[in-house]
Amino acid sequence: MARALTVAPCRPQVRPARHDPRSAPRSARHLAATRLAALPRGLLLAALLFPALLLPDPCGATELEFLPGEAWALRLSVSREVQEEAYDRGGQHGPLKQYLIPGRENHEQVQGEISRTYSRTDIHLQYGLTDRWNLMLDVPYTRVRQSSSLTTAATDAALRDRVARLGPRDVSGLGNPRLTSLHRPVFSDWHAFAWGYALTLPAQAPLTPYDGVGTLDVRSPLVDPALVLHYTYFPQGVLRGRLDLAGSAIYGLEAQVDTPAGNRQTLDPGNAVDATLGWTQELGRILLAGEFEQYSRLANRLDKEFQGDPVRELLFRARLGYGNLIELETARIGFPYQVQLALERTILAFNRPLRSIVTVSLLTYF
Repeated sequence: MARALTVAPCRPQVRPARHDPRSAPRSARHLAATRLAALPRGLLLAALLFPALLLPDPCGATELEFLPGEAWALRLSVSREVQEEAYDRGGQHGPLKQYLIPGRENHEQVQGEISRTYSRTDIHLQYGLTDRWNLMLDVPYTRVRQSSSLTTAATDAALRDRVARLGPRDVSGLGNPRLTSLHRPVFSDWHAFAWGYALTLPAQAPLTPYDGVGTLDVRSPLVDPALVLHYTYFPQGVLRGRLDLAGSAIYGLEAQVDTPAGNRQTLDPGNAVDATLGWTQELGRILLAGEFEQYSRLANRLDKEFQGDPVRELLFRARLGYGNLIELETARIGFPYQVQLALERTILAFNRPLRSIVTVSLLTYF
């Protein structure tokens, strides 16, 4: 599943000199107060960082500010996700094994527990081709540890094989890189609008045969094109606060996959949509943010046969940031930075693990 893509345009600032991206812009709020005839374009300083994913995905969120032409941004992030519980295909909350072994008739025949821990490192690089056009590259590296004590005395050979495949495992490697093109046609002191398109590519073959939505792997065999929309409202009278509404649509393209039985089949993934509503508040060097994210995906088809595995999830994300980016508005800085801590938790879901994610990230401009 592809992780949700968003871009958060910030209240405009005066653009720094091209020869020195660290030079100091004056704030847009000050420009409005002095009633300048023309609102200049500029470097967007406050950084919003989704962690996604997707992904396992979690489109989740990767979020960074729009840059002016010829400016660069680099974000490094490390996240840890623990999965011990889940919502099964009936929407019932229970242990993770109920999600990984479909069919309520099978749950009582399987004893023991299973959990998964995802450790993910992301490199995000962004470049401003122009003040209205940015390019982004995201490259993840993921390690998944599966701890399992599952056993079964069932006579069903298919169930015994599935339980055997859910034994202790450790998988790691590069994930699917994502290329994103962002465009900003509207940008004012009241509101902003950005749109973009992204392409997630399978740079390497999967490490594990496809075994349904619970497949244990660090990358996907799918090519995922996505459309991104993001609207930001800057309430007048609220100092350094903003409301963001973002959405993305992911179109599933068919791909050939290997199954545990050794067969080669065609996977037609369901299309997906993602919507996020959040508030961000800057208090000097401190950034506070809270966001709700809703993700929905239609059922997959395997060799044209519906798998009955649609996915829905409502997630809450809280972010705390600290840095010196605000000082760029009044002075030059040798090393502009912002550090963020993000906490994410599934609130409600259908056919989805209950995810608990902690992410630490560092952002800098150059």
